Amino acid sequence: MAAAEEKNPSVRAERYAGPDSPFLNQEPFARQGEWGGRLGALEAESPFLTDIEQARARPETAETESTAAFGDKLVPADAFEFEEQGIINGDNRLRVKDTTAVPWRWMCKILVEDSRGRPVGSGTGVLISNKHVLTAAHVVYDAYKNMQQYTITVIPALDDLQEPFDRYALASKPKIRREYDPMAKDSFNWDYALLTLGTAVGQKQFEAIHGNPLCYWASPECGANTVFARLDPRLLNGKAAYTAGYATGKGGKSLWCATGILHSANEKRRIMWTTADTTRGQSGSPVWIIDNKKNCLVGVAAGAGTGSNIVVRVTRELVHQLRAWIAEDGETPAMIETEEAFEPPLHLMPEPETMMRPDSQAKPWRQPETEAWEESAASVSTPGWDQTEEPEAETGPGEFEWQRGADGAEEAAPDAVQGAEEEFRVDRLPQKAQTQFAKTDSAAWRDAVDAAIAAGVKNPNDLADLIFFMQHRDRVDRQVGKPIDKADPNFFKLRAEWNLYHTIASRRLTPSTSCSVFLPARPSGDYEQYVAKPTTGRITLLINGRTSATPKTDAFDSMQQAVESLGKNDVVYLSAFQFNTTKLTGPKPPGIATWTDLFVSKAKQGVKIRIIMTDIPENGPTGWKSNLDDLKKAVERSDFPVSARDNLKYIVSMHPAKLQFQIVSFTKKIVKVVQTGGISAHVATHHQKFMVVIEDGSTVAYCGGLDISPQRTPEGWPNIKLQPANALVWHDTHVKLEGLIARDLEREFILRWNREKDASTAGRLADWKPFENLGQAPLSAADREAARNIHKLQMHRTVSVGATPPDIRRDDVWQGYFRLIGCAMRYLYMENQYFHVPEMADAIVKQAEAQPDLIVIIVVAFQIDDPTNQFTDHGRALQNEFFKRLFARFSKIPNNRLRVYTMVGRLVHAKLILADDQALSVGSTNADARDFFMDTQLNVMLDAPEAAKEFRHQLWSHDLGVPETTVAAWTVSDFLPQWDLIAMANEGLKATPEKMLGEGVVPFDPTTVKGKLFAIPDVLTEMEVEELEDDT
Repeated sequence: MAAAEEKNPSVRAERYAGPDSPFLNQEPFARQGEWGGRLGALEAESPFLTDIEQARARPETAETESTAAFGDKLVPADAFEFEEQGIINGDNRLRVKDTTAVPWRWMCKILVEDSRGRPVGSGTGVLISNKHVLTAAHVVYDAYKNMQQYTITVIPALDDLQEPFDRYALASKPKIRREYDPMAKDSFNWDYALLTLGTAVGQKQFEAIHGNPLCYWASPECGANTVFARLDPRLLNGKAAYTAGYATGKGGKSLWCATGILHSANEKRRIMWTTADTTRGQSGSPVWIIDNKKNCLVGVAAGAGTGSNIVVRVTRELVHQLRAWIAEDGETPAMIETEEAFEPPLHLMPEPETMMRPDSQAKPWRQPETEAWEESAASVSTPGWDQTEEPEAETGPGEFEWQRGADGAEEAAPDAVQGAEEEFRVDRLPQKAQTQFAKTDSAAWRDAVDAAIAAGVKNPNDLADLIFFMQHRDRVDRQVGKPIDKADPNFFKLRAEWNLYHTIASRRLTPSTSCSVFLPARPSGDYEQYVAKPTTGRITLLINGRTSATPKTDAFDSMQQAVESLGKNDVVYLSAFQFNTTKLTGPKPPGIATWTDLFVSKAKQGVKIRIIMTDIPENGPTGWKSNLDDLKKAVERSDFPVSARDNLKYIVSMHPAKLQFQIVSFTKKIVKVVQTGGISAHVATHHQKFMVVIEDGSTVAYCGGLDISPQRTPEGWPNIKLQPANALVWHDTHVKLEGLIARDLEREFILRWNREKDASTAGRLADWKPFENLGQAPLSAADREAARNIHKLQMHRTVSVGATPPDIRRDDVWQGYFRLIGCAMRYLYMENQYFHVPEMADAIVKQAEAQPDLIVIIVVAFQIDDPTNQFTDHGRALQNEFFKRLFARFSKIPNNRLRVYTMVGRLVHAKLILADDQALSVGSTNADARDFFMDTQLNVMLDAPEAAKEFRHQLWSHDLGVPETTVAAWTVSDFLPQWDLIAMANEGLKATPEKMLGEGVVPFDPTTVKGKLFAIPDVLTEMEVEELEDDT
């Protein structure tokens, strides 16, 4: 940790020995004048400070840049360019090391989101009953006024990417005093609110605290020496007070504690002041003191000044109100009323004229306290890449912008009210920016943005709007830009595009702006809505294919070994697009030749095996269906005891998406989509390809592009001379996952099984018991091991319930791709079977225009396994357009920084995007509209530089047929020349493919494959039309 400069060199920094040391080489709190001795004595009493570590704010310099690894307990000094309002005589806040300890576990991050799931405000609260959280009223006031427009999420003990006690929605509207008016002069008097959670979280038991209940502040059973009581205000003055909250200026995701002196408390005043640092995001933080060796909550942080900060005092009136509200919800309040009578509700007295007078401009942080695009307190190991989760950009074109009110405070106009001042208007741009806006050249946006910045435009939202509307001039009518609306058919594409432009604009303003590839977590019991939180794990690349005539079947070999090691009560979960009888690729145990044999043998030994296969739509190629006959025969074999057959169960699940078709031409097999009166047919699949193996509580998962099917293994491949010509080597990528990320894939399988089991189109075999609901076991010590949690990862999904934009539920993978594109500064590498979304080509071009050194390498399939029909032709036409846009626009970018290759005799089936040796996404998702927006998909996002670099070394060594050490020696400037050298050599060996290096990489121009566009939705590729039948 970079040591912070000591504010008071005359005071010796205290040293604490041993592992319980609360501070790292620094004085815990700044001491001021006469308060020093008293504060030091009070600090010594505190039992809570042993879980804090220090990180002082100071100007950013080269020496303060952090290189700490992710997960390191040492937190570097923050780097800020200015001191926020609420910082009193220098930032002396300390970061809490272990938020699961008492009392930090009861501090809650409060997140306010709009109806589109975008963060628009945040604050802090404290759990004061099993299901009630105390916070400041202004934090939740907008949601209180319009619960249809906003949602509130409460996250106890949030610590960067970790949510040890989960997150919770509210059961009802926040409770706020009717007297509270955020615009009134006396607003601070009533600036407190009570949130009622939908779950009695205080009673829940958690692994993070060894199976104990979470409890709450002042719980009589397990409150750990905390109390919540009205104390005599005369005793508060001069007391050392503590507060802890989620400061937005420090990233908003880690807990920071401060201390200072309470003063100006008076029984005739509902508020008091403290010198403890409290800034945006800390609104609603508890304020407590140590009284009689007990930690007593005495106030709620409410407003910021420059001399002192405002605290809503715990009065008898406040205690009585909270007790009444909690009792209304059927709980017994724990706060104490020490006297019977209320304090008189007298008019506010002015604060005393003292050297510690609060700033006359002190005010609550009423504006939404968004966390997006602000500096994080976490470590950054690569310039420009954020090592922590970052929420999506909070706005879209013309929807919502920061405005300065009459009193100089920044306030955010809610996007529910679209006033003229919130519109994007061309005529309000600086004159030079207007001139550039009129130009139609693809790269004119750079000059327009630079002109706007030079003229004083500093808001990245405004600059993102400028880029957006220069690319979408059709959305500008009479100088006014049409904002993105969720009802727009292209909403999901436009949202990701605008967020990309926000990243570009932010970096144009500040080149060192960090970038995150992770999505904000969205916990939910609803399968269609949840987003897994960023987590940790260990990832290993597994390659499938044939390199320089040598087969490589890493994934099948590793999965086989994992299953073979299982015994009684262990588990296998397999989610498959296909499952067919397939020969094992590794050494075969006696009497076991295929995957079907292996599963049956393990089921006999007591291993629980559950398989989900997709059903193929009526109009899908029959060759894609799993062979259920072989699996059914295996389960019903006479040597398979009936008592063990329940161990091996499978379901076949049809995706619910359907459309109406009308046949245009029987001979040419052409159809069109109609709203009514046509032939109804399913059009989507569950395309996830992952396996979870649980052995003695240790979870391992596999995911990527591979199914257990013969075509994926050497038994279905041509020989090294690529004969027979109609067979293809299956080039693919898969990954092995360990640690916490593997449990996320386990949970995904469990949710799908429980959701889809009763609708299986394969029915249930006679000897099977009814399909059971699956559950997830508690987190094991093995899955928590540090060695298995060395990489940062997040699971991304595609989920839909239909084939039209309103049916899209999750587009995580699409958003993840755009985040990766927006974060790439040196290179972007992509392998995929399809590139059917031209808008992605536009995004790559924009990033290349923004980053003058960015190179792009794409490997795409030349031969595919789809039937020939109008849907395939439509997909080919979309891919033709994708590459036409890339080639046309890259031709205008200096230094020819784009290359496209294919693999001879291979089906390029990998689904991979890699950026800057920093982050990558790998999984089952093709780069087409079907997979981004309709079919059920699963990818994993990795953000770990060393792992990403090793991933590239292994993959390129395989693809190009050169040693890993050779690949590792290449600099980015070597990438294109080295790829060209090998590709051109292979081009000259097409007559003797067995002599080609690697996977037969050769140059490729995909625009030579034309295709034809039809009047059908872009999601309808990879389909057949022969078997359309009326099912009405």
